[in-house]
Amino acid sequence: IISPSGAFAGMSYAVPAAEAARVFAEAKEGRRVRRGWLGVSLLQADPVMLARLGVRGRAGGVINEVIAGSPAEKAGFRRGDIIVSCDGSPVETNEDLIHRIYTRRPGDKAEIVFLRDGREMSASVTLTERTEGGTAPVRSVRGAAAGGGNASWEGIDFRAGRDGALVLKVSPDSRLYGYLHEGDLIREINRSPVLDAAGLRKAAAGADLREGVLFDLVRDGQPMYLSVQSQR
Repeated sequence: IISPSGAFAGMSYAVPAAEAARVFAEAKEGRRVRRGWLGVSLLQADPVMLARLGVRGRAGGVINEVIAGSPAEKAGFRRGDIIVSCDGSPVETNEDLIHRIYTRRPGDKAEIVFLRDGREMSASVTLTERTEGGTAPVRSVRGAAAGGGNASWEGIDFRAGRDGALVLKVSPDSRLYGYLHEGDLIREINRSPVLDAAGLRKAAAGADLREGVLFDLVRDGQPMYLSVQSQR
């Protein structure tokens, strides 16, 4: 793509030929292209994340959100489940799962193998078409910690309450500097709930950054898992 400086400054993309042919055939017949929808979003798991979720020696994508009213919710999927395959093909990233589901039609079934608390499980899920309202996660997310008291850990100041521990300040010397941000709401540490200052201290006492720590937090209103491992 020509640019004033002579450097590449554009964007290009490619569509698989088989997918283009399928869509073209449907459009030629006057049919609207319909896509299957499962209703989850995945995070690519790392060894720390998998270990803290009760899984070792496996690969997969961790469910970060389950959309309310989606086929995934109706099939019983939960946040923190780890999807390892779809229709016999391995899944490690959100893109892997989208690729498996996106080419299916509403009404098709998807065979999902997943892990929960270290146990392998399977589900046959009937896909639907995504609706305009199909974006809200099953569990509402609050953005502030109410009540409770203040606490400090690893150079971080928190205000703990019934919704979690709100990060007030992160010291530049902290081993968690660059990982946790001011305004993050910590709900769990290594799957131990943080509901007040005592809960924060208890969870922190059992956390070893050299072995790896998994945070379940809310950032900018969105839930996320964050794994941190530090040898210093």
